[in-house]
Amino acid sequence: MRKVINALWVLLVLVLMVFVVNYASNESMIKAYNNGIYEKNNLAVLGFTEPYISHYNQGNNYFQQGYYDLAIEEYEKALDYSMPEETECMVRINKVLAITAPIDKKKITVHNLMDNIAILREAEEVLTENGCADEKGKGHNKDAQQLYDDIEEFIDELGVVVKFVKTDEEGRKLSGATIQILDEEGKVMYEYETSDTPYLEKGFRIGRTYTMKETKAPQGYATADDVVFTINKDGSVTYENKDKKSDYNEVVMIDKKDDSTSEPQPQPDPSDPTDPTDPSGPDVPVAPYDPTINVGDRPNITVTPYEYYDGEPW
Repeated sequence: MRKVINALWVLLVLVLMVFVVNYASNESMIKAYNNGIYEKNNLAVLGFTEPYISHYNQGNNYFQQGYYDLAIEEYEKALDYSMPEETECMVRINKVLAITAPIDKKKITVHNLMDNIAILREAEEVLTENGCADEKGKGHNKDAQQLYDDIEEFIDELGVVVKFVKTDEEGRKLSGATIQILDEEGKVMYEYETSDTPYLEKGFRIGRTYTMKETKAPQGYATADDVVFTINKDGSVTYENKDKKSDYNEVVMIDKKDDSTSEPQPQPDPSDPTDPTDPSGPDVPVAPYDPTINVGDRPNITVTPYEYYDGEPW
């Protein structure tokens, strides 16, 4: 019986030692963190029984200092270790916050929007990797699911950039066409005149369908059929049953030559001598030459007198 009691005491002492070691390794960092002092934990080695805690805390320190890349590295090191499910979700939440922190909505343009969306999609994958969050809203961690939903809302708000191109059948850019971009309700979102430069616009929402409509074709071309396109979840554009992926999600509308615009030329009537379309022209009467008419009898003609040579005689 005494041996059993001694064994229990030894086990209890070991449990207490583990607790004390973990407490000592993190208490100093937590105290400094709460006081706004973000520095490396020199006692991290004492937390060998729960090594993920040290990396998690160090990641938080880097995050507070704005060193987001270093914070992400620490969170990733923490995730390499086994830990309770809810603790893992906490680490993933903080990693996502570090990933998205550098994004500034005011600095998002048509040229960098898709890069920012790619970053946000990467952040969502971090949350869904072990079920902390779910795209259907069924994640097992409430905070992780809320963060995922917020990112989805932000992506939808940003929309997608689309590049619109007008060409002929040979692929040459066409200027002078009037184009409207319509939403799903048929409302005009944008209207512009084509030029040699493609037209870029943002604000197209994921999962929605839009229409590129030509209201005026360039001279010599027939009005093209509407191009209906859909924005996929990855930001690409689908239309005409083909996936079109490019830097700016290109939509191309092609105009064909309009032969009906060539009006027939009038043909000369040989039976009509006064027909202006006759290449020989109408007959014009010519007055016969009369040698008896003197110069003075032509009132509209001015005769310049002959000028004499003032120098030496010839």
